[in-house]
Amino acid sequence: MGRLGLLHRRAELDGRVDDVRDADRATESVARLGQLISEHAHVDVVDRGSGVPPEILPRIFDRFVTDGHASGMGLGLYLASRIAAAHGATLAVSSPPGNGATFRLSLPASGPPARGDDL
Repeated sequence: MGRLGLLHRRAELDGRVDDVRDADRATESVARLGQLISEHAHVDVVDRGSGVPPEILPRIFDRFVTDGHASGMGLGLYLASRIAAAHGATLAVSSPPGNGATFRLSLPASGPPARGDDL
């Protein structure tokens, strides 16, 4: 990817950060950055809303899973988990009934795995 492509990607990411900031104001989400536990760096996003319905929780990172109230197609968390996995990271969720949800991105402190020729 050339310099122009990288700049375009950066602009897209900057836009996504703005979207998250706007959403944070509406849902009272909090991001905790920079925790280093064991061999992983963690980024937690805490949503203080109603949480994830228990029947969806086991499938939340699958394709096309929604609670039926959102306007999306149910691909966002699926794609996020796939991107995390491609970098040697994991994405997990905990959501006690009625107490919001915490999404944790765990990145290996050693960095992403070595890339093969097929990537």
